[in-house]
Amino acid sequence: TEIYTLSLHDALPIYRKAVRAAGLEPHPAILPAAVARFGIQLATDPGDVVYDPMCGSGTVAVEAMKLGRKAIASDRSYAYLESAMLRCQAEQIAMTRVGVEPGCSAGSLQFTA
Repeated sequence: TEIYTLSLHDALPIYRKAVRAAGLEPHPAILPAAVARFGIQLATDPGDVVYDPMCGSGTVAVEAMKLGRKAIASDRSYAYLESAMLRCQAEQIAMTRVGVEPGCSAGSLQFTA
C-alpha cells in the first residue's frame, strides 16, 4: 500500500488558491482524501475506471489517479467541474474534457494517465 504525504490540509490551499485565481468559489464540502482513497482501494483494482457523478472539488478523481485508476467525473454545476479541473492542473494530473461547455448545467471530465 502506498502512503501519500499530502494531507487534506496540504491539498486545500492548493485547490483554493487555484480556484480563487480563476474567479471561482471553492466547493463548500470537500471530501477528505483519506476517505476517497479508502473507498477506491476497497472497491477497485489498479487500471479500473472510477466514476464520480457529483465530483465537486475533484477529490475522488485525483485520488483515483494517484492510485493508478482511470477516472471519469461529472457534476450538475459547470463551476464545480471547472474547479475540479483547476485542482487537477494544480496537482499536475493529466485530463481531457468530454462534453463540457460553458453555460451548460452538466458535463463530465475524463481523467487520463
